[in-house]
Order: sequence, then structure tokens, then C-alpha cells
Amino acid sequence: MIEINKIYNESCLETMARMPDNFINCIVTSPPYWALRDYGLEPIIWDNVNGCVHEWKLDIQKPKGGKGSIAANVGANKNDFANIRDHDIVSAFCLKCGAWRGSLGLEPDFRLYIRHLIQIFEKVKRVLRDDGTMFVVIGDTYSQGETFTNRTGLSTSQMKPKNGTNFQVKTKKSVQPKCLLQIPSRFAIEMTNRGWILRNEII
Repeated sequence: MIEINKIYNESCLETMARMPDNFINCIVTSPPYWALRDYGLEPIIWDNVNGCVHEWKLDIQKPKGGKGSIAANVGANKNDFANIRDHDIVSAFCLKCGAWRGSLGLEPDFRLYIRHLIQIFEKVKRVLRDDGTMFVVIGDTYSQGETFTNRTGLSTSQMKPKNGTNFQVKTKKSVQPKCLLQIPSRFAIEMTNRGWILRNEII
């Protein structure tokens, strides 16, 4: 059971799992923005298919665009490990079920990021009271023009996804370079599609 007026320094998924239904009056949260910072968290498994003995294939993203703390010659202490322009982002996909192992906000494609946000907020919905209110601070980022491809290295005929993971589309056009990805709007639309009420947008 959760105690009132106590700080829990852990994953929100773990904390919410111990909460009863209709427990929270107000939630104020700012999930990690997509492809902007690396908080150095332990990766977790997303889109997991129960019973799968995972076989992982590393997915390495090399930073593109912008300047990291090293390139800008401002010193490592300015941004530490958080600046994703300073290092490769390593995650992994399961070759069998399509699960992804990594940290929220470091997904190789923004569509997968939004999918994971929705999964989190489905759990939030359970603990938020019917008369409760939630404020979500979420930022946008610019497209680098990547194409969202099959990142497992398997051919389309070899793949037999069990959970319909989006990354297993063979090729999918991305947003034009330099264009805002409209992540806050996409997130809001997906939330309202699932029954949330969007009362206002605060600029």
C-alpha cells in the first residue's frame, strides 16, 4: 500500500501497481521528451510477450544534428551523460516477439515512443479518480528525416510478430527533415482516442 506524504524514488510503474483504483486526485508529470536526453536509467522491456525467451539484437543509434557538449567544447560537466549528441544510444529488439529493451524517450522512432507513453497512461487512468485532473508537460523535437524500417534485420517473411509492434513495418516514410514531429499533438490525439478528455492546452 502507498503511504501519503512520502517520496518514492522508483519507476512510476512500480508505484502505481501498488495503488488501489481511483486513488489519485491530481497528477502533474513530465515524461522524458523523445530523443533529447539520456537519463542513464536501467533499460526495461516494453511490448513484452509473456513466455517469450527473448533473443536480443542490438539497435545502435548514432546522434545526428545539433551539437553535443563535446562538439560545442563546453566540457563534460555541462551536460554530463544526458546529452545524447555525445554518445551512441544502444537499445535492443527481440528477434522473436518484437519486444524493445530500452529507456523511455530513447526509442528509435517517435511512434514507438508515443505507443509506450500510452501504455503508461493506461495504468495512470486506473489510479486517477473519475473527478481527478492530470497535467502532462511534454515537448516536441525536429525530424532528422530518418525512415522507420524493420530494425531486427529479419525479412518480412521471416517475422511472425505476436503483438503487432509498429517497428515491424518493412518501410515507413518519416516526417520531412527540419519539420516538427508534433509529438504533443499526436500524444493528445492518441489519448483522446482512448477515452481521455482533453480540457485545455497550456502554451
